[in-house]
Amino acid sequence: MVNAAGVFADELNNAVSAHRLRIAARRGEYCLYDSEYGPLFSHTVFQAPSSAGKGVLVTPTVHGNLLVGPNAVEQASKTDLSTSAEGLRFVLDAAKKTWPDAGARGMIANFAGLRASNADGDDFVIGEPDDAPGFFNIACFDSPGLTSAPAVAEHVAQAVAEQLGAEANGEFQASRERCKPFAERDEAERARAIEADPRWGHIVCRCCEVTEAEIVAALHAPLPVLSLDALKWRTRAMMGRCHGGFCSPEIARIVARETGVSIKTVSNVLNNTGSMRPETRQRVQDAIERLGYRVNVSARAMKTGGTKLIGLAITDFCQPFMPYLADSIVAAARSRGYAVITDTYNSAGGLAQAIPETKKLAADGWIFFMGSPITDRTILHQPYPLVIVGDYDTQGLADWVTMPNVEAVRTAVGALLDSGCRRIALIGGTAENACPDADRESRPETTSTMRTRGYVLAHEERGLQVDWRLVRNADWVQSGGRDAVAGLLDDPDAPRPDAVMCLNDALAIGVIHELQRRGVRVPQDMQVIGFDNVPDAEYCMPGLTTIDPHVDDYARHAVDMLIARIEGSADPFRTYVTSYDLVRRASTC
Repeated sequence: MVNAAGVFADELNNAVSAHRLRIAARRGEYCLYDSEYGPLFSHTVFQAPSSAGKGVLVTPTVHGNLLVGPNAVEQASKTDLSTSAEGLRFVLDAAKKTWPDAGARGMIANFAGLRASNADGDDFVIGEPDDAPGFFNIACFDSPGLTSAPAVAEHVAQAVAEQLGAEANGEFQASRERCKPFAERDEAERARAIEADPRWGHIVCRCCEVTEAEIVAALHAPLPVLSLDALKWRTRAMMGRCHGGFCSPEIARIVARETGVSIKTVSNVLNNTGSMRPETRQRVQDAIERLGYRVNVSARAMKTGGTKLIGLAITDFCQPFMPYLADSIVAAARSRGYAVITDTYNSAGGLAQAIPETKKLAADGWIFFMGSPITDRTILHQPYPLVIVGDYDTQGLADWVTMPNVEAVRTAVGALLDSGCRRIALIGGTAENACPDADRESRPETTSTMRTRGYVLAHEERGLQVDWRLVRNADWVQSGGRDAVAGLLDDPDAPRPDAVMCLNDALAIGVIHELQRRGVRVPQDMQVIGFDNVPDAEYCMPGLTTIDPHVDDYARHAVDMLIARIEGSADPFRTYVTSYDLVRRASTC
């Protein structure tokens, strides 16, 4: 017996041998990019390895795509192949060291795999345990297991043959002639193939130029195709940018042909409609499951007028609030029977950058996160229902979900002042955002403007003057908080603060990092408050006191508003403002 059971190899080994194995499932997450990105790299580029593995690599694939990953996260489950916003964010951040443009744009898929890491020893457990003759382990492959697999297979095969006294089969053909893919043929070769068999002229997969003849050949090969994944691997059908959006109806035709029934019968089984004999329904269902057929969203939309998909256009995941919001919207949509597709844009291009893509993607409606003031109102006039989330007024031209930015910061800063703090720094705002002047009304309010205004109001209500030397602008990411507080502490003209109000949690986490690096105790020497209550806030050291704007409620109302529009609501446009709480943790006294 050859034990090549991957993450389950320890269970088989331990059933026959006293030399026990204990395998830890180590998840690695990857991002796959469209073939237009493949030519950017001619070789696999590795980063410096760590104890957990070879790090995040960037590599062209044999099919011309670009692959980025993996991370390395040990997990208890040996079957969970899900990806996470946190894991993918780590992969992309790490990949930028090699490929600065790594991001969501051009990404056509993400996935995870599990490596079978030996929890108690070295990797590559190969051969027979001394107390279980005839039982050959191929276990605990970590990295580079894939590269070594052919050599290991040859070694174990030879050992098995020697023990069995097996002789080589002289008639065995170790290789067979490869059928040249249609996509690799020149025009003359294509013409000859089509003349011999017209099915070569029927393109099933447009993205990868896979023909019906290739699909049929794979299905009737000596080693039959038993799953949709196998069909992908052998033909490349459904591996392109549309992920089978065009190919899937052809799969239904193939299922019908395989079962000897009509397309209508297959459709009735898929949609649980119509009447037929139970044995017929079961026969079709078995074929559907064997081929791994999945309902094509675009085809369903043509028939029903809806996809049950919601689109989310959001800024890139450079700060933790964005994946937190995205996860909350996904959860809210699922509770309503909808799935979510996401398109990201960066600050340079703004939301307008993503608009053309939203019109190509099959969603019933879109949620737009506004990362900057609305200067181009045409964004609010799209051919699909939409809801705006963010801090920028839609002027009654769209449904809008926002947060109580002014009041929330006013409450948090007021709490610090009432506790005795008098030198409260503000990280993420500027004096220009909040100082009254004649030009104030001509400038659109921003998130920074509103939160800075809350800071000012808290002081004014207590008869106190704002010391603008303590107000520092910064990029709203961890490094921005780090650099801003470092500059403040190093400024000989600025007083040393006894508390810091950060306009988001990413800034606050960066501030805490820098204070601890300098030996400044939090909260004994300096208190810190953030805004957003992202999951990371609870687990940083010390735990971050922060404003919780009830993002779950925020997301739920956005989804509910959008679904109402999708279902035909013509009510006047609505605005919803969440409530908030000040969540006290160890970063304040």
